[in-house]
Amino acid sequence: MPGRSGALWTLAFLVALAAALRFVGLSAGLRHTPHIDERYFVEAVADMIAAGSLDHRVYGYPGFFFYLLALPLSWVDAAHRQADVVTAPALAAPAYLVGRVLAAFLGVLQVPLAYALGARVAGRLDRPL
Repeated sequence: MPGRSGALWTLAFLVALAAALRFVGLSAGLRHTPHIDERYFVEAVADMIAAGSLDHRVYGYPGFFFYLLALPLSWVDAAHRQADVVTAPALAAPAYLVGRVLAAFLGVLQVPLAYALGARVAGRLDRPL
């Protein structure tokens, strides 16, 4: 089907564009104190890992992202996870980069999902891609 092939190429282009826009410059600003919302996530997950607990203690945000972040952040050395970002932001940078990469990856995954949903709503997709 020529139409389906064109749709797949369009989707591939959109996913590549989304990845480029999200992943380029992820490390920007890591030598400085991170934004407060990044700190909420990384510090809460670092505390979860250190305590061996599943309680993320930040109830103003949905908990699923904390649990997703826990696995890759557990691979980061404890010195980086527990570093004080105010006095030693460069030491804490790897932990914050892990959080940014996870958020960017999840953002890229949303593109084909949104494409499939839009195609189904528009009646152009008889079956999933």
